Amino acid sequence: MEPGVSVQDDRATLEQLRAKYQQNVVPGGPGRADDQPPAAASVAPSASAARLCGACSGSGRLTTTYEHRRMERRCEGCGGDGVLVVGGAGAKGAQRLVLGARQRAASSRAGASCAARRAAAAANPLPLRRRGACSAYRAPCMSSARPNAGVEQHVVPPRGAVHVDGSQLEGGGQILRNAAALAAIERAALYVHRIRAGRAKPGLSPQHLTGLRLVADIARSELDGGAARSTAIALTPGAGGAAAGAYVADTHTAGSCTLLVQQALPVLLFASPPSTVSTLTLRGGTDAAFAPPIGYVEHVLLPSLRRLLGAAAAGVAFRVPARGAALPAFDLTRRGRLVRVDGWAFAAGRVGADAARAMARAAADDVRAALGDPAVLWGGGAAAATGAGCSSAGGGKVAAVELDVRAVHEPPGAAVGDGGGVVLVASTDNGVLLGASALAERGVPAEAVGAVAARDLLAAARSGAAVDEWLQDQLIIFMALAAGQSAMLTGELSLHTRTAIAVAQQLLPAARFEVTQRGEHYVVRCAGAGTTAPS
Repeated sequence: MEPGVSVQDDRATLEQLRAKYQQNVVPGGPGRADDQPPAAASVAPSASAARLCGACSGSGRLTTTYEHRRMERRCEGCGGDGVLVVGGAGAKGAQRLVLGARQRAASSRAGASCAARRAAAAANPLPLRRRGACSAYRAPCMSSARPNAGVEQHVVPPRGAVHVDGSQLEGGGQILRNAAALAAIERAALYVHRIRAGRAKPGLSPQHLTGLRLVADIARSELDGGAARSTAIALTPGAGGAAAGAYVADTHTAGSCTLLVQQALPVLLFASPPSTVSTLTLRGGTDAAFAPPIGYVEHVLLPSLRRLLGAAAAGVAFRVPARGAALPAFDLTRRGRLVRVDGWAFAAGRVGADAARAMARAAADDVRAALGDPAVLWGGGAAAATGAGCSSAGGGKVAAVELDVRAVHEPPGAAVGDGGGVVLVASTDNGVLLGASALAERGVPAEAVGAVAARDLLAAARSGAAVDEWLQDQLIIFMALAAGQSAMLTGELSLHTRTAIAVAQQLLPAARFEVTQRGEHYVVRCAGAGTTAPS
């Protein structure tokens, strides 16, 4: 292939390579789906070939959908290159041509020249591309960095630091969020390495970096390795510990700002001076993929924490009272009867109000159709134990479940960006809140979005668990910090929950977790460390 040729497709590239290196190409040509070499009799001893990896279809990444999150990891078969090489050194040159072509094609699709991006990078360490009223991080020029590689930062672990492997278990940003928060509360030095090592883009994203800087600011700690795509960071505690105050964090991208709540809220609860209200103003994506939407945080997470811990008030600007004492233990093992379902279907910007009404109608119809099911009202096996029909103490039928799903539209002048989605919340007579959500996607009918949210909410209701699958991992850090024995009844433990437990036990050895199975449910118990705000 001659320099400067525009490459549209890897298969076309490989066809050109085959024509140029015909004597070295394995019979069968490019695009073979299997990884088996041809018979030895059909290939000369020096024969070699480069072809697309069948496992990842040449992308270099393998994608797995786990619960509501999509996780990407590097393809081990091709080492993330997307190309397999069979034979001698001749194919190595072919492989380099294929990779170079892919990089040039990707750079061309980015819509700007390398020189322009370098100039932008020199002016701004995190170059931004405006997307309406939102921002999106643009990666550096691909021709100057190997694809799918994090930035190796020379980070020296602080003396006595707790070492945390950032690739363990779930291997994502949750490890950073929980480890940094616990280290800040405990005034412990922290060293996290192999950050998101198994992801398609390892290292810190701008959202992760914003969260680390926010925690370092609150805790008056020193952050080392704080750069985009860094695969190692260190936090060294400063004098005085976490300080109450007014804090602002901006991801400067469409990255989720709600994930910053998970990181900053526990730290602010232990800030000094006690009883001082801190204000946390967050800017970024409010409804991003693979993160809790703002509606879930506002209507499920914060009300649950407020009931269990007296933790925080709801709002886009969060008001957090510092406790100055250990958090109370809580028992979340009795779900109770479903009494109400609320929902909000929203459309913003150029997504019309009709889409919001269609999402709300579909979600409400599916939930309403299932409210006569005792398993939904009482939760799985609890329905049989309580008895179908479910009469009240006065002999009459129990009151009907209240259902209210509203449609909300924000016109382009009032909205930041375009989008839509649904958040549903089920309330029980024990104060338990179960949530589910779905985001609108291009090409997906609005009715289907509402149906997905309804399906997930009904699955949580039928499970009989006292927490939904998205809340369980977010409560682990509070169980570890509390004084006394906490417990919660869950469905199948998510990988995020198992990861949160592992990180909590590394940073808080005094916290003891125990997981027992009870039929289809699991009970997570924790003898908390009883952490108090340092005086």
